[in-house]
Amino acid sequence: MKQLTVKFNVDRLLRELSALTNKDYDKQSLAVQIGISRSSLYNILDNSNNRVDLSTLGKLLYFFHSEGLVISMSDLFVVTNEPDSPKSANWRNRFSQSNDSRLCLRAKLCVGFFTFTHKE
Repeated sequence: MKQLTVKFNVDRLLRELSALTNKDYDKQSLAVQIGISRSSLYNILDNSNNRVDLSTLGKLLYFFHSEGLVISMSDLFVVTNEPDSPKSANWRNRFSQSNDSRLCLRAKLCVGFFTFTHKE
């Protein structure tokens, strides 16, 4: 079995945003602007965390969109050694028809993708 590796791509996205807007983004003020703790931002940029809250992902997406860099959830990550496609053609249908209410607490699950709503 291949070892799947998932890492954040936020550092590269910040460099791309900086080039697009001609602005430098200070990490401390950036954490405040995004709405996450400085240590959380540092862990994301250094790829030193094992998990992240869905609300943090939503805040990252909202930040990049509001600064003019429209990205999707998949842009936040780099995945290596991805597994092969599921053998069953109906895996998405079975997953999307699940009645598990835990999947819909604060994010809307739609065939495997999350949609976030930013509260101001």
